[in-house]
Amino acid sequence: MTSSPDAQLNDNFFTFTIYMAKRIVPIIIGCMLINIPFTHVLWSNHLPISHTLVESISVFVALLSFIIIWNTYNYNPVNLRVIGFGFLFIAIFDVLHILSFNDIGIISNGTIDLTIRYWIIGRLTEAVVLFLAINNLYKAKISR
Repeated sequence: MTSSPDAQLNDNFFTFTIYMAKRIVPIIIGCMLINIPFTHVLWSNHLPISHTLVESISVFVALLSFIIIWNTYNYNPVNLRVIGFGFLFIAIFDVLHILSFNDIGIISNGTIDLTIRYWIIGRLTEAVVLFLAINNLYKAKISR
C-alpha cells in the first residue's frame, strides 16, 4: 500500500524534527553553555571587535541566504524570492551599521545615533520582509 505524497512529506518532516531534537539541539545548547564565560570576557574587554564579529556573522548568513535563493531563483516560489532579496537589503543595512559603529568610525558623524538608525532600519526591513513572505504564503495556501 502506497501512501500519499502529503503523508510521506509529513513523515519526513516528523523524522527530521525528531533528529533535530535528539542530536543537534543538545550540541547547540552545550556549545552555548561552554561559550558563556568566554563571551562575557571578550564582550566586556573588546567591545568593538566582538560587536563587529557578531554583526559580520549576521551579514554572512543574510548574504548566504540571498545567494542560495538567487541561484535557485527559477525553482523558488514568490515568498522565498521576497525573503532572498529582503535579506540582501538587511545585509546592506547591517554592513552600514558595522561601518558606522562609533569605535570603528569608518562612517561617523560623532554620535551613536547613526549606527542605531541603521540597526533599526535593518530590523524593520527584516520584519517587513518576513511579514510579506508569510502573508504571500498564506494567500498561496488559500487560493488552492
